[in-house]
Amino acid sequence: MAESARLRAPFSELGLVAEAGSTVTFPALMGRQRAMWFLMSSEWMSATECKAAGLVLDIYPDDGFLDNVHQQAAKLAALPRESLAEAKRLITGPGREHLKVVIETENATIRRLQGRPANREAVTAFREKRKPDFSTL
Repeated sequence: MAESARLRAPFSELGLVAEAGSTVTFPALMGRQRAMWFLMSSEWMSATECKAAGLVLDIYPDDGFLDNVHQQAAKLAALPRESLAEAKRLITGPGREHLKVVIETENATIRRLQGRPANREAVTAFREKRKPDFSTL
């Protein structure tokens, strides 16, 4: 991750829930409490916070970021593809079916929440360039 980059999971502020399996992967990477805060608070996380949480492996200076990433990619590219693919399959395979179910459930929940009062307020606030006000919901 570039040192000046930040990550945010804005779902709650949009009146929605997390997606892409993050309700499973984030707790696995950063622990349940930190994941709950990150996914529910809509707060920004710095590169340093992301690394401490286990979301990224390394932080590189903005200048030379791509060079560092290419160096890391070259290390993997020089190794046998078959053994890398098998290692990835073994690491990710056991949770793959569960992750598919979680993603389907997250997507169904997002569809259910879309257009509900909190989501409408979030969209309206975005269009009006203001912070949403959920106090009356």
